[in-house]
Amino acid sequence: MRLFGSFAAVLSALVSAAAAAPSVLCIGETLFDGLPSAIYLGGAPLNVACHLAQAGVRARYLSAVGHDRLGTEAVRRLQAQGVDTDLIVQVREAETGFVTVELDRSGDASYTFVTPAAWDFIPTAGAAAAAKSADALVFGSLGMRAEGSRAAIRAAAAAASFAVCDINLRPPFVEAAVVADAARSADLLKLNDEELVPLASMLLETTEAGPSREL
Repeated sequence: MRLFGSFAAVLSALVSAAAAAPSVLCIGETLFDGLPSAIYLGGAPLNVACHLAQAGVRARYLSAVGHDRLGTEAVRRLQAQGVDTDLIVQVREAETGFVTVELDRSGDASYTFVTPAAWDFIPTAGAAAAAKSADALVFGSLGMRAEGSRAAIRAAAAAASFAVCDINLRPPFVEAAVVADAARSADLLKLNDEELVPLASMLLETTEAGPSREL
């Protein structure tokens, strides 16, 4: 397992691990961040898909949106960025993901997630086949907060030839077993300095046979 702290390093690793014209499947949350100034399309794997497409990589995105205007707008924006959206499904169980972002006086952000959201219902059917046909898979720990999408991401990770996980610790969605499972499913981890110690603790907590040597 390798650790990286920047998207540029992750992109370099993805390209070097794949063919001359790599294809990457990204799977996870589709959401809008609501800030006081505006709303922005986001989600860690979604952002990676956009960056990859801009870099000339064939990027597909597997996710779920609601039958609503935000879902339609999310797909439109992804297509405009050159991302393949044929694997994004519309679900009726919930609306497209939305997060209220509040900034304190120091500029530090706090996040309030609408729950459930459409991205909690990513279908498992087809996830493994899509991952197997790609040169690499990108997913995030946050996308595994709900059992439905967790099953889809696990299936994709198990089938992938090379998997990247973005450790994204957003309270209250920081269940140790889920985050550790996400980390162990990946060949490469993307995380920041603040996430390293909590992740190590989660891996230790969920390892039965003594101290973890995974990091």
